[in-house]
Amino acid sequence: MNAKIIYKYDRQSYDLSIFEPQNALLLAMFLTDDVGSSGKSFIKWFENPDNDCGSSNATRYIVDEGIITLTPAWKIDDDECIAQGNYFQITPDLMIQLLHLWEIIYKQEPLYIVITINDNQVDVTGSNISF
Repeated sequence: MNAKIIYKYDRQSYDLSIFEPQNALLLAMFLTDDVGSSGKSFIKWFENPDNDCGSSNATRYIVDEGIITLTPAWKIDDDECIAQGNYFQITPDLMIQLLHLWEIIYKQEPLYIVITINDNQVDVTGSNISF
């Protein structure tokens, strides 16, 4: 899965500026609405092979056959979400890497946070320079 997400800091929190493709919105909401500054607890959760599903404020996450699927928390039927394309998938390794990087950058409170996912690589950078 390839994705690009850009957040801009606006007084007290990060607002979403750009997300591509459309379903990357679920990953963006997961990071800001669910994870925030609690990256370590989510890293521990995804590292535990006994955990196969969970839910937070914005998303539900299902781990099945080496893939994490994020769906909206406000929808009850995950199968319906997947059939409608309303989901985001990522491998556990990439998710853990993303959460480690997110935690480092998020704590620095830069003006912008840029997340890029290309195939098997994830990059999270912070910048105080306007795009």
